[in-house]
Amino acid sequence: QLGVLCGDFETQANVVAAVPAANRAPTDGANEGRRAARERALLWDLEALGYERLRQRLDDRSWGRAGPRLIMDGAVVRLCRGRRDEVVVDLGPRPVLRRVMERLVDARQQGKAGVSAETLLAAAWPGERTTRESGLNRVYAAIRLLRRLGLDGILLRDAHGYRLDWPVERQ
Repeated sequence: QLGVLCGDFETQANVVAAVPAANRAPTDGANEGRRAARERALLWDLEALGYERLRQRLDDRSWGRAGPRLIMDGAVVRLCRGRRDEVVVDLGPRPVLRRVMERLVDARQQGKAGVSAETLLAAAWPGERTTRESGLNRVYAAIRLLRRLGLDGILLRDAHGYRLDWPVERQ
């Protein structure tokens, strides 16, 4: 039963070697004391290892149940793949990127298929007059920077425009 917790042959063999056999002849007190101490240490290590693996399995199961998600908390974007794999992107000093992300999050929450580059241009640079080409270049540069900051594989483009592939939450 202890071998199930450890999961590797070497630790399993150490536990078997440390547990005194019932038919073994008693030895002197010093050897018994060392054997008992070694057995307690191995059992403690196995217990700690078992708890760590159990915690990891629970984390993995909760990640699979909840799935990955993007959380927008003011100007902070958190990408949660599970407790251990969380990416935090602070868009506070980047108001243009924050406005782009807010528009993408709004579209995802409203169930829209995507957001066009023109809509992102109007949302990110309100009131500015640009040529079509320079405006689209601004949007492309903002999207590329968001992807470099950690949204690569999450911020996608298809026939409907730009969209977030993960479920989103606002806090």
